[in-house]
Amino acid sequence: MTKILLLILIIAVSVVCDAYSADIQEMKHHGSWWVENYGVVSAEEDQLVIRAEGVFERVSMASDKMGSRAPRLLVVRSEGYPWAIALKDGSIILTHGALKLCYSGGVTEEAGDSRLAFLLGHELAHLSNNDFWHAFAFTAVEEHIKRKEVKDELKSQLEQTGDIRADAPESDKFVRTKELQADAYGIISMAVAGYDPYAIVESDGNKDFFEDWISQTADGTVYDDPRHPGPEMRAEFLRSQLAAVAEILDYFTFGVNLYQLGRYSDAILLFSAFSEHFPGREVFNNLGLCHYQLAMKRLLSCSERVFSRFKLSTVSDTDTLAVKLRGDGHRDCLKEKVFLQHISSAISYLSLATNKDPTYIPARINLTSALIMAGRYTNAIGMADDALEIGPGNPEVLNNKAVALYLFGTANNIDTADNAIRLLNEISDRSPDFADPVYNMASIQSERDRKASAIEAWIEFLGIESHGPYADRARRDAGVDAETAAAESDTTGQEPPVRIGTVSDDTAEELNKMKGRVFVIGKFTGEIYRGNSISVLAINNVVEVVEKQLEEPMDIERFVEAYGEPERVRKNYCGRTLIYSDFAADIKYGRIKKLIYFEKRSG
Repeated sequence: MTKILLLILIIAVSVVCDAYSADIQEMKHHGSWWVENYGVVSAEEDQLVIRAEGVFERVSMASDKMGSRAPRLLVVRSEGYPWAIALKDGSIILTHGALKLCYSGGVTEEAGDSRLAFLLGHELAHLSNNDFWHAFAFTAVEEHIKRKEVKDELKSQLEQTGDIRADAPESDKFVRTKELQADAYGIISMAVAGYDPYAIVESDGNKDFFEDWISQTADGTVYDDPRHPGPEMRAEFLRSQLAAVAEILDYFTFGVNLYQLGRYSDAILLFSAFSEHFPGREVFNNLGLCHYQLAMKRLLSCSERVFSRFKLSTVSDTDTLAVKLRGDGHRDCLKEKVFLQHISSAISYLSLATNKDPTYIPARINLTSALIMAGRYTNAIGMADDALEIGPGNPEVLNNKAVALYLFGTANNIDTADNAIRLLNEISDRSPDFADPVYNMASIQSERDRKASAIEAWIEFLGIESHGPYADRARRDAGVDAETAAAESDTTGQEPPVRIGTVSDDTAEELNKMKGRVFVIGKFTGEIYRGNSISVLAINNVVEVVEKQLEEPMDIERFVEAYGEPERVRKNYCGRTLIYSDFAADIKYGRIKKLIYFEKRSG
């Protein structure tokens, strides 16, 4: 009997120990455990924490996210382990020692930002790809499952779902591959967020960042860590990737420029090529917007009168083509095959973008516009409400919700006009420089035969936005002389560093001094040239777009003072672009950092 009791006690203790070990492992996958056991470094203690939070916000905005995990940064009190790690609950743990190390060794603050951006991008990639799941699950099975047949079966399933083998060498190879993959995604995220990837792989004296990092974060044994690539391998891998990454980023960058020029079909080709390598939320959002604009363009060709009924908001372009929505004898246009194909593609891509990152408001804003265009007003209102939970008071979301509310009432014989107007008024009061709600108020008032109120709103709109097709309709309905607009100054920028248009002998000579490459996407053939902070896109021997990175960022107010108000403003996740007739100024984080030149726009 004593032996039986002793055996029961041993089993009980074993189970408790296993459970305790499992509980500890599970607890370590939650930020609260690290906060409780290490403590958090505040911004008052170290100003670098504020800088880290700013870098994290930018890189996080440029990275995909899993729907169940909203990422957050925790700088914990440790001079060493675990340095940087992603947790299952979405926390990115960065030790105080790791943060200080990014800015040590006499590097500039900008270089330190780039180093930190890469580390955070690397960990966010692990988070997005759920990389820790298989490793964690495999370890748990190995440590805590006692029955051999059950253990073998679970290992087999993990091997099939995660390419991770039961034997240690293959498991190590799997993890090393994931680390290199996270490096590649990390460098893309930091580049998209505006940081310099060359700060990671270029040597500073005798060491590059990886060698410096490894030499200060561990002893020499880490160089032989079978689960983590050594510093030389990582640096060489990223050097080899940088050229390819730069080429891939060109697809995205020039895709945005072609979208801006209204070259939506060409932009789709470039965005599609980018998405083959990095299928993220931003590119799916842009693909959706291109199809949205092609749908609007098709609708315009079907009926010019429908062009300017409402002004729906999108994040990438506040000058979205307006459309006639259901009713008034134009149902055939809304059933037209090409229109339906593009609006369906827009909804599909924008849905992919929201699935990639449910907290990404731009895709939700654009999806509400596409749903309205498809006549799915109830869905649009629901999507707007979801977006408002993420970003309460967002003016673009509220603008689209007001239009959807009005159209829902019109379609169902319910008077929702005054509710929509009240909501648009509230938006306008809070955001007086936002033209869309003022335009939509004028349009609704006009449809309700409230002529005096409509004219007042049209004139108010023209005070905010005086160029483009919406302004043309506003002037017409308000009775404003069109010649007044024609007399306005036509702002032209400085001469581009490379002449726009057909490549002449002089232009060819300039381009030959730059590093060039030809790329082919299907039947699309183009050339990209780079040199001296200048990038050039040529298609069929015609220079279409020239970009110039500014050595010193420019102040926005001084720029507008010199060149006047832009014709349009295109918004993006980290800033906006001021668009003039033949050039544009790209604003990131409050400063003008890039000028973009293109063929002068007519009309």
